[in-house]
Amino acid sequence: MQSEINAALDAMTLRADESRADYGLNDSQAECAECLEDILGAFERVTRHSEGESYVTISQVPKWILELRDVTAPRPERLAKQQLRAALQHTVESRLASYLVVSRSHVHVCLLAAALDARYFELPFLAPFERDIVWDHLSAECQKFWDEDDQNLNPVARAGLLNIERVQAKMRNFAHTSSVEVLGDPLNFWRENGRHFAYWSATARMLLAVPSTTAPAERIFSSMGYSDRRARGRSNCLPSLAFVRANWKLVDSVPESFVSRMVEKWHSM
Repeated sequence: MQSEINAALDAMTLRADESRADYGLNDSQAECAECLEDILGAFERVTRHSEGESYVTISQVPKWILELRDVTAPRPERLAKQQLRAALQHTVESRLASYLVVSRSHVHVCLLAAALDARYFELPFLAPFERDIVWDHLSAECQKFWDEDDQNLNPVARAGLLNIERVQAKMRNFAHTSSVEVLGDPLNFWRENGRHFAYWSATARMLLAVPSTTAPAERIFSSMGYSDRRARGRSNCLPSLAFVRANWKLVDSVPESFVSRMVEKWHSM
């Protein structure tokens, strides 16, 4: 089984426009390759989406994990495919257990963020009682952002501002009337509509600022490995080098006067 998987993986690295016969696979290996394409394709789509150019927040993680669980769910298939699903299912289930923890004592930050994402705020992947727990925790989080003036609000008015049903109804209305572009980025949704949810927007900015993956930061860290090739350089130049490398594509949109000042500052270091 393992040799067939290895052969199938090697074959999948060849040119995509070649036929199975050109790979030199036997029937068993070709079947295994098709299994890999079918099952691992979902993992590839998730990876590509999370590593795309657009900013992807942690609110999408529960949805992705549940989709991957569906892909790896046991099905009546050939033995090779069943073994592959079983191996992947173990990893997916362990991740699912860590992300979708819903109890009175612990609600994972991914679920709180998903509830404040206009695309997932109805939390369709949870049971009704679990949704209530998530929104109760969100209400408690929002109260942490009250300042002293807010504490002097009339209790009736305060209860109205934090009424979960009212907030959900307003979010549903805005989610249905907003453009696709706005819904594509939950941060844009809150920029446009945060004024309508004054006591929830601060929590949304905090939770939705969490990226779905640390890969971009790790990529910048790895790029610093090239810095040791410089014959001369000081340690205080490294942060500037990392910043320039990460934001070089934005140079064309920066005013020339600003670039000139930065160049002067660079030479003075």
